Amino acid sequence: MIVNKGKGHYPNTMLGWSLLMYNLFILTYFLWIEAEYILDMPHLLRSYSPFMYLCAPFFYFYVRNSAKGLRGLQTLDWIHFIPALIHFLELIPFYLLPTEVKLEMAQAIIASPDQINYLGSGLIPISFHYSFRIFLQTLYYIYCIHLVLQIKPDFFQRFNMDTLKDWLSIAIFLMGWIVFSNLLYVLLGYFNFGGNTFFLGQITIHISLIGILVLNIYVNFKPEIVYQFDPQKDFGSKQNEEGQTISLGQQDVTKHHAEVEKNEQLVAKTENKTIEALKYLLENEKIFQEKSLNLRDMSDRIGSSPKTLSTCIKLAYGKGFNEIVNEMRITYAIDKIENGYLDDFTLEALGEEVGFNSRTTFFNAFKKYEGCSPSEYWKKFQNGA
Repeated sequence: MIVNKGKGHYPNTMLGWSLLMYNLFILTYFLWIEAEYILDMPHLLRSYSPFMYLCAPFFYFYVRNSAKGLRGLQTLDWIHFIPALIHFLELIPFYLLPTEVKLEMAQAIIASPDQINYLGSGLIPISFHYSFRIFLQTLYYIYCIHLVLQIKPDFFQRFNMDTLKDWLSIAIFLMGWIVFSNLLYVLLGYFNFGGNTFFLGQITIHISLIGILVLNIYVNFKPEIVYQFDPQKDFGSKQNEEGQTISLGQQDVTKHHAEVEKNEQLVAKTENKTIEALKYLLENEKIFQEKSLNLRDMSDRIGSSPKTLSTCIKLAYGKGFNEIVNEMRITYAIDKIENGYLDDFTLEALGEEVGFNSRTTFFNAFKKYEGCSPSEYWKKFQNGA
């Protein structure tokens, strides 16, 4: 999910990281506690704990990116990594303890696995992190549901057999299964049900593990769902149970073509608006004069993605971003030269005025587009050439 470059690559990357964190935790717990390898490597105790704070943020990134059509991490996403960083920093005193001390803790945990929730704390009790992490996971999940309902108000009204082919629905359902099982486990710790408390806690843990297992099964055995592969939409054909390709009915093909045409119209409308905003900023506002201007800055102002804006620049001007910006700067510089700018100011001042960071880049760009340096062009202009 993290490295596959298929159709659903970008949002699935985030879910892949979330699922990887859960799986590594399970693997770590099995190797260290069940297989008792922690007795051979006690210095690794709590080394994975901070990463568990990343499960919920990465799942949120997946839902947000899927719902809003975003790619990768956004500008302020670093905020979501703060709990993991704080947990790592406050564990440093524990990491610095002698191996002998950690070995005693590891032996106590192996003897009584429920002690893993209490032994091996840093500056903050480890029991707090277990509860707080589940609390955060629950809040993240609730906000993910809120986010999806904002964009698709009928999301929960669409649950039927077709939902089993919708990877976003599957992921949200199974992650809810995992999150609320973990929440129930924490709540059981706060209420005493006598001798049944431990038994009920073990049931909730296993229910949570089943949710993670089913997610893994879908990723490994249903790639056509996970990676948004849809033969009907992509190829106008589908497969029967024997894997043979069969043609769609004329009604399905017509519907598919109508959806494609509708999508193309929406894309064209978006591109037209982006091109209008692009031309206004470059030709009217002359933002090419800004020295630090880059593709992302411009896309943020227009409200478009850098990739969409790059495509629109090529559609509007037939050139790339840097090429068209430099060309406009040179055109503007020539206009200023011909209007007497250099009678009062230096060539360095002219370069800065039109948006270049240095004299060298200004001279190189000018020579590339005009075949001569700015000073040579000025002399030719003065001589009437």
